Amino acid sequence: MITVETNAGEFAAEIVVGADGAHSVIAKQLSQIKVDKEHYSAGLRVYYEGVTQMHPENFIELHFFQDILPGYLWIFPLPNNQANVGLGMLSSAVSARKLNLKEILERLLQTHPALAPRFKNAQALESVKGFGLPLGSKKRPLSGNRFLLAGDAAALVDPFSGEGIGNAIRSGRVAAEHIIKCFAQRDFSVKFNKAYDQEIYRRMWKELKISRALQMLCKYPRLFNFIIKKASRRNYLNQFLIEALANPEKKKSLTNPLFYLRILMFK
Repeated sequence: MITVETNAGEFAAEIVVGADGAHSVIAKQLSQIKVDKEHYSAGLRVYYEGVTQMHPENFIELHFFQDILPGYLWIFPLPNNQANVGLGMLSSAVSARKLNLKEILERLLQTHPALAPRFKNAQALESVKGFGLPLGSKKRPLSGNRFLLAGDAAALVDPFSGEGIGNAIRSGRVAAEHIIKCFAQRDFSVKFNKAYDQEIYRRMWKELKISRALQMLCKYPRLFNFIIKKASRRNYLNQFLIEALANPEKKKSLTNPLFYLRILMFK
């Protein structure tokens, strides 16, 4: 049995699932996952009210600026004329360049010609909140004796988009399937639980590697700008790039040199 102490009391179970987010207590106490700045994203977030020029269909916005590559600034529409606004950047780049992300975020919102007019009369509803995200660009042990890690606690955040909900749900399903096998076999050991790690990476590792490659592409602004400019002038290419972010098979094309050769042929 494993015992978990909480504010609501002490609980005993055959196995525990650490699904408690990027700063998981379970991961800190039981796993070997450590912060690795090459595979970790620093981020800031603040909720705003009154941001103008939002898309009529409430599309999310990703803005790639030179100051925060490899990373981006986001604007996510929310109900009641509100928006989740923030930026994320690879922690190793933040440290190497000694950046103050809060100052950069405020400066971009106040002075950049693409953003300043939209935030002129917007009101921040809170102070800026900082956080860190463990990226799924590196394989890590996701289980051990009587425990499994899932979602952000398992460092399954997409390296390119910073999105974690999708992989959290997927890993939760894999965890449920594996736990059923644990009880069927009456085996909760380190050795038996390695099958969980293997299944997670069998399903997700190719996608995570591709997203890592796309993240590294942001280190080459000229190439990145070239692709985006081409996409803005061609509806087909534009739609392809949008779908590639969500479709693993299409996303693979973005790491193939032939893809960029074909783009050269677009006028």
